[in-house]
Amino acid sequence: MRRKTVSRASSHPSALKEKNPAGQAVFFIGEPPRTPNRFLLDGAAGQQKSISMINSNHVKRGMALKVDGDLVVIQSFEHHKPGKGAAIVRVRIKSLSKGTTVERTWRSGEMLEDVELEKRNVTFNFEDGDQLVFMDSETYDQIHVDKSDLEDLLKFISDGMEFQILLYEGKPVSVIPPNFIVAKVEYAEEGLKGDTATTAYKEVTVEGGGKIQTPLFVKSGDMIKIDLRDMSYVERVNQK
Repeated sequence: MRRKTVSRASSHPSALKEKNPAGQAVFFIGEPPRTPNRFLLDGAAGQQKSISMINSNHVKRGMALKVDGDLVVIQSFEHHKPGKGAAIVRVRIKSLSKGTTVERTWRSGEMLEDVELEKRNVTFNFEDGDQLVFMDSETYDQIHVDKSDLEDLLKFISDGMEFQILLYEGKPVSVIPPNFIVAKVEYAEEGLKGDTATTAYKEVTVEGGGKIQTPLFVKSGDMIKIDLRDMSYVERVNQK
């Protein structure tokens, strides 16, 4: 009589069992192979679950997260370092299920659950009443987004500007603007001749009506680089 051989792994409490293409039982102890990721199951539903975490210091406008079990998008954020205590990140988030907007504060470095939504690369085309119309860069489909979703950026948007739009269940839920733009200064008060100080600032108006703080030496007609993540001046750009 032939002896029957049984793998010891089958008795291990953490062993996972699966059949390979040849129909043989294969056991894994501890963490299973990453590829294929067939063993990361979500409870009884048996659905694959892949969780991605992100540091609170790396959140940005338009990003989708899961907070307290609710799917939300970041509408604005601000890093803050108080005189005493640890640094924090203040954010305004919008719930996709409730449609409500609330403010939250996270510790600097706190880990959050990132959510991957369908992304579309688009360009801004035109305004249509209370909406902005974007064109999908691949399909050329038009995607309509409420102006309220980009209210603080409206005066910095120009024709052809590239964005990313996040879709949830086929509907646009978030618009991610470019990190930087270059804009022409339409109006700036004259600074003192030869003033190149970078510690003193003044308000200037760029094409479209947007206003930001710049060093005193910036003048009308200059091209400047702007960081749209915090609406800050970056540098003066040489005109070609």
